[in-house]
Amino acid sequence: MNIKKIDLDKGQIRAKIWIEDADGQKVCGRGPIELLEKIDALGSIQQATEAMGMSYKKALALLHMLNKHCSSPVINTNKGGSSRGGATLTPAGLQLIKSYQALEAEFQEAVQQLAKAYLS
Repeated sequence: MNIKKIDLDKGQIRAKIWIEDADGQKVCGRGPIELLEKIDALGSIQQATEAMGMSYKKALALLHMLNKHCSSPVINTNKGGSSRGGATLTPAGLQLIKSYQALEAEFQEAVQQLAKAYLS
């Protein structure tokens, strides 16, 4: 196959990847994964949202969406305020992060291969 290259000076291809459900609703992408990573690092949904500049309400909606679509819950929460409360990821939550990161890495590698093929 003879590919005609796109003549751009220092051009690059950019792409994002996310996972949708059967109805086309976004279920998982960089944002929800970053939220899980921050919860894992900080041990708190509230602290994770503050670090990300995200509303607590939006974080709860994202976590609910993940829990709804995953076969096992992705997070455990402990009620009790600042002294006893907190959140930890379940094995399913940790695996989701690893799997998404692997998917994203392979996707970006494919994008780079396309860039090499189509950009001069």
